[in-house]
Amino acid sequence: MVVSRKLICECGGVYKEKKVDFEGFEVPAMVCFGCDNETFTIAQSKKVFQLMNTHKLFERRRKIIKVGSSIAITLPKVLQQHGWKPGTPVQWTRVSNKKWNLELVD
Repeated sequence: MVVSRKLICECGGVYKEKKVDFEGFEVPAMVCFGCDNETFTIAQSKKVFQLMNTHKLFERRRKIIKVGSSIAITLPKVLQQHGWKPGTPVQWTRVSNKKWNLELVD
């Protein structure tokens, strides 16, 4: 039998898992619904740390290459740990003149 424990805040409120903005990333955290204090579990902290490290790696500049009659951008292999694998569908949208957003499609 799995026993779930409640995390209690100093204000007396109960923490519940909720998506929050952390340094520009939407990540799961524990949020007190009494005072809005945010904290991370150990597992959540590990995921945030991994995300931040991957982001630093991916911030590097890439060159557009030509593949046949198409163009492409190579991605670092470390992104495979986050679901970016060959054959995975992606969707891109234009954000501004020089900025595009690339997302995995579920």
